[in-house]
Amino acid sequence: MYWKGVLLMKRSQARTLFNRNFNFLFLSGICSSLGEVVYYLTISWYITKIYGSGVTMGTVLLIMGTTRFTIGIISGVIVDQIGPKKIMIYSDLLRAVMMVIFYLALFFGKIPIFLLYTLAFIFGFIDSFYWPASQAIRPRVIGDKDKLSKANSIIFTSIRTINLVGPVIASFSIFYINYPYTF
Repeated sequence: MYWKGVLLMKRSQARTLFNRNFNFLFLSGICSSLGEVVYYLTISWYITKIYGSGVTMGTVLLIMGTTRFTIGIISGVIVDQIGPKKIMIYSDLLRAVMMVIFYLALFFGKIPIFLLYTLAFIFGFIDSFYWPASQAIRPRVIGDKDKLSKANSIIFTSIRTINLVGPVIASFSIFYINYPYTF
């Protein structure tokens, strides 16, 4: 139903909605969502396989979620002060650095639990700023309030699709490629 509405838009509406900045925002959201979904599933499987502990897995996920929640209470104000574009860029760069650290630790052997907990905290901290920034930047990128609802619909539908497809991609990657390459 939604795509029917997008397909029926006038060409001029589509052209102004899908401008260069919106395309970058859209693609960065897709990449971030896919990376996050793959990370969550892969870290859960890794901990379960290596440590055989649901408690350790739950603790890592709890640390990420609790950090995201508690910092998220004030992150919107900070995003508004610093600017959503800067926050999004730095968040993605920091997440990339975290993945390199995680990959190197995985490459050299079993990842120590303290490093898993530390990375979970940092990941939750970064995420608590990224998602409010990604929502705050949309009106600035789109500009027109009439187009904003269509843009939000496109982004929301795409992210929900990634949430469905991402675990399948992660599962195949874990099974056929292995943990170090999935991260």
